[in-house]
Amino acid sequence: SHETALLKVNLYNEQDEITEATIRILESEYSAKGNRFDELLRLETDLIQFDLEILKAVTESHLAKTEIERFFKN
Repeated sequence: SHETALLKVNLYNEQDEITEATIRILESEYSAKGNRFDELLRLETDLIQFDLEILKAVTESHLAKTEIERFFKN
């Protein structure tokens, strides 16, 4: 439904923000000490996945909205 899709968008946006903050911390640590690079790469992959999920949820939201509008036009 439209509401579910919007909730997903909000959830993935929050996860995206948290992951970006964690990445910034790990980048600083990697710059200073040169370690935890594997964890940094994993988080970058997670961030890409969250962005994909956001796109999917936005698409679901638009499709649900279109269905609602189509229902009320008929």
